[in-house]
Amino acid sequence: QTSASMKNQLILALILMLSLFSSAQKKVGGFYKGTLFNDSTKMTQQYELALAEYRGKVMGYSYVTFVVNDTFYYGIRKINAKIVGDSLIVEDGKMIANNFPESPAKPVNRTVVIPFHGQDSLTSIDGRWTTNKTKVYYSVPGSVEASKSTDSSGSALFPHLKELGLMPNESNYVATETNTEENKKVEEVKTKTKAGNK
Repeated sequence: QTSASMKNQLILALILMLSLFSSAQKKVGGFYKGTLFNDSTKMTQQYELALAEYRGKVMGYSYVTFVVNDTFYYGIRKINAKIVGDSLIVEDGKMIANNFPESPAKPVNRTVVIPFHGQDSLTSIDGRWTTNKTKVYYSVPGSVEASKSTDSSGSALFPHLKELGLMPNESNYVATETNTEENKKVEEVKTKTKAGNK
């Protein structure tokens, strides 16, 4: 092999390594709150997404609410998520709880594509979603917008998850970059207080 060929192979290997490293480094864990818009029905639904990262895997739950004929409905699903290139792909999983008047169509699931826009961390959601086509239903498209929040006190999802015994540790989902520094400061104050009391 020529030196130029070997150089090109080395550059290609480095690019591949960097792209893999970049994908592995992306951070998505947290609590997101926003809306889903249905392009077909023109309906806007309230949307919450709780994501946790564990050993390279992304897991969590989604919460969708809407009102029809003055009646409030909600649905909670377990989601399956993965990072593909510069996007986070969130797919509907098992329905955990709902108050729908009829059982939802089992073969119909939503897939949400959330671009990172070149960022290493997901701070907001601005993406598109589609449902799968079945023998009975057409594929339906829509958009999603949500912001990452460090305050879950206004969340409707977390109380449901706690009630269902699925939320043993809320901090797995609501993670902030300042937690570590704040915890250090709290521990320093506790240490000084204890030392002063002796």
